[in-house]
Amino acid sequence: MKHDPHEAQETPLLTETGSGGFFTRGYVGDEPVGTYLEDDEVPLFVLSNGKRGVTRETDDEATTFAPGRGYSTVVVVTDRRLLFVVGDGADDGDWVQSVSLADLEYTRTDQSLFRQSVTIETKDGTRWRFHPTDADLDALVSYLDEAAWRWSRAQDHLEDARSALVDASQSQFSEEFEAAAASIDAVEQSLATANEIADAFGSARGRGLQNRVAEVERRCEETAGRVSAARGSHLVEEAERAWQDGRFEDAYDGYEGAKAAFRRAIEVWNDDGEKVEHLETLIDRIDENLDALSTAPIEGARTLYKRASDADDPETAVVRWERTLERYRTLLEIDWGRDEKRFDVDHDQAKARLETIIDELLSAYDRAATAAVDEASGAAENGEYVRAHDRFAAGRDFLESAIETGREFAPDRIEGFDDRVAEIDRRLTELDGQISIAATSERDKAATNRFEPAVAADITPVEDRETDPASESAAFDQTDCLDRISALDTESFTRVVATIWEGLGWTVNENATPPFDMVVEKRRPLPERLGIVVSVERPARDRIVDLASVPGPDTSVDLVAIATAAPVEAPIVAVANERGVKLLDGSWLCERAVEIGDDDLDTTLADS
Repeated sequence: MKHDPHEAQETPLLTETGSGGFFTRGYVGDEPVGTYLEDDEVPLFVLSNGKRGVTRETDDEATTFAPGRGYSTVVVVTDRRLLFVVGDGADDGDWVQSVSLADLEYTRTDQSLFRQSVTIETKDGTRWRFHPTDADLDALVSYLDEAAWRWSRAQDHLEDARSALVDASQSQFSEEFEAAAASIDAVEQSLATANEIADAFGSARGRGLQNRVAEVERRCEETAGRVSAARGSHLVEEAERAWQDGRFEDAYDGYEGAKAAFRRAIEVWNDDGEKVEHLETLIDRIDENLDALSTAPIEGARTLYKRASDADDPETAVVRWERTLERYRTLLEIDWGRDEKRFDVDHDQAKARLETIIDELLSAYDRAATAAVDEASGAAENGEYVRAHDRFAAGRDFLESAIETGREFAPDRIEGFDDRVAEIDRRLTELDGQISIAATSERDKAATNRFEPAVAADITPVEDRETDPASESAAFDQTDCLDRISALDTESFTRVVATIWEGLGWTVNENATPPFDMVVEKRRPLPERLGIVVSVERPARDRIVDLASVPGPDTSVDLVAIATAAPVEAPIVAVANERGVKLLDGSWLCERAVEIGDDDLDTTLADS
């Protein structure tokens, strides 16, 4: 038995074929055992048991695969599996079978004076027994026991990582980027623990486990890149909205956050020239926006100041000076306390201009209040008591706004304003009485007219509103959406899936090349294409495995997804997660349906 990695690779049991002679045992018959190993697979133990073969036992039966005449059985224990090769043990040549170390449950040895055997049991209850000759069983069992423990623990963490990757992708599609980032953090924590377990196994013995972890790490990096790029695009949109709303510092922070997100995506995709070039273009565009944003507050403030100065109407002037005051107060707060200034603002100049703005605003309040009181007095003289009341109230509002502003900035400018408010209150009280008298007179006149013959009027009938509940749009919610969506036929379900993706902002192509029923794509922040297979039935495991091999450098899609209306059981979800196939089950589809609230989608589901 060879269990040094270097010695094990040189044994003729891995390199030779052919049957033996009268006094010697041969090897295997078809291909050398070493050809069954992967390029980076490390053989640690190479065992032969002559003609005894390998026995597979279940609770129902036991089957022994014995070598043909002159051939041997070779068992190779590697860094990732047990490989059984029984020379001429099948009807058409050698019998070959492997058991992953991830499937091991326990190992047992039995020894007697003339023979020894090793029995391993897998997690599905299958037992494999072989009888190695010239074997250091202690070393073999020690390795298999440690391998079973480490692979089992690492697999648990890898499964957690795969589940968190699915959560991250779903959060990305829903633009819940904080949740997506938290899921990526959870993935990285699980992978870090799995790596610790694999690394402690040793460079040779742990290579297979390290490779398994690396596969999930690559998926994590790809998902993290997509999440970062999508988050960057989202932050750009938020920054643009903040800029439009005058929230300049929020806009600046949003752009900086977007740059950081795009740079994280570049770190992941540094080998993909097209994606990197696109992201660098986006970063350059953000830098241009930041240059423009740095002068936007002062330029906008100057524009508002000029428009307020040009206003002739007192009430228009009030509105414009109020906006100008708010903008200049914002200028004084921008970059407050920061050592590194981001905006082109001279705070001393802005403060000086603010004094002029306050003076102009108080003057505008005064003029607007005077004009409103004059209008109110004229209306009262003409018996227009309601209009007079409204204009007196408007004048009172202007004076109170002036008092509030003056108390904060220029108390000496509002002397006498309280007396003017008191006078308006007196006039409003008088008008309340006059309006009440006028209303009583109108009621008396109406009571008299009740007994006079009715005069035909030009009456236009109003159509009755349809009150039949059956005619109402059958709105749906998350509760009944699952029932409705599971009742759809293939055509209707396909239309629902397409409508949901369109509602999420993706372009949908339903004339897709098989195996896909549709391909959805988006251009921002990076070109991304998703091939979708639509199935009203529960997807089979073999179907998922077949689809997992589709994405690659020679295909036009980046990811594969299965949209299904049927409930998906946990084992199928596990297969999809492990293979990198995204499952869009009824719950995911309904969450998106409720989120986008599309009228056509409502109708389709209501008709089901």
